Amino acid sequence: MTFKIIGDPKPELLIDPGHGGKDPGASGNGIIEKLLTLAISLYQYNRFKELGVRVALTRDSDVTLDSNARALLVKNSGAKYCISNHINAAASASAAGVETIHSIHNNGKLATALMQAIADAGQLKRSRPVFSKPNTSGGDYYYMHRLTGNASTVIVEYGFCSNPADAARLLANWQAYAESVVKAYCLFVGHKYTPPAGMTQPPVTPPTTQPAQPLAPAAPVSDQVNIHVNGKLLDQKGTLKNGVTTVPVRAVAEALGAKVTWDAATRTVNIDK
Repeated sequence: MTFKIIGDPKPELLIDPGHGGKDPGASGNGIIEKLLTLAISLYQYNRFKELGVRVALTRDSDVTLDSNARALLVKNSGAKYCISNHINAAASASAAGVETIHSIHNNGKLATALMQAIADAGQLKRSRPVFSKPNTSGGDYYYMHRLTGNASTVIVEYGFCSNPADAARLLANWQAYAESVVKAYCLFVGHKYTPPAGMTQPPVTPPTTQPAQPLAPAAPVSDQVNIHVNGKLLDQKGTLKNGVTTVPVRAVAEALGAKVTWDAATRTVNIDK
């Protein structure tokens, strides 16, 4: 299968929602990485378009992109910058906070700006919040740096889904974190930034330590998702909420040639083919 970037055919910025399709990434505490990174990336893509930034995506739906296909999309896009969005996880539930990773051949200034913006929006910082990592051959360890050509790629890890308190912050504040990255990028490249209409951004004092107790229940991640059945896009949309995708049963079943009936007495959907 041949993949193409979505959006501006000659972008200055490429946004990469990490993982996707058969590769869910990390999961825990109500988060599935591939879905939250897609929500963050779609938000940023639409905001950058509003601001007049030439932007594109590596994926705009829940599709599988292996490392070679993803790296080629970035390399062949001609983009000067790439933001690769991710959610972290660790064996220890105490790990928390934002970190950004840049190439060993890059000065890390954009990575630092994005990390600081997310921290200023209220997220914790890791003990080493900005870093690069070489492999044993002296090249970049991460393929998103090693195989993506001239694009200056920053891997953004917004927080840890393996930590209940961090996951709660992500679910409650992912949109604010996503917007903070939009603003920081614009300021970094010298592009005019205006906040989204109707959005109030009161000053936030970033916490200096991890809360001793988990936060209150988080607001759900909710967004519309496209549904393709045998390659055909349905008119009806599904819904992404708290890492779970819900689809309209009748629309999907009928697109597959099945008959759908509803038993009101037992509140049961019957699908027969």
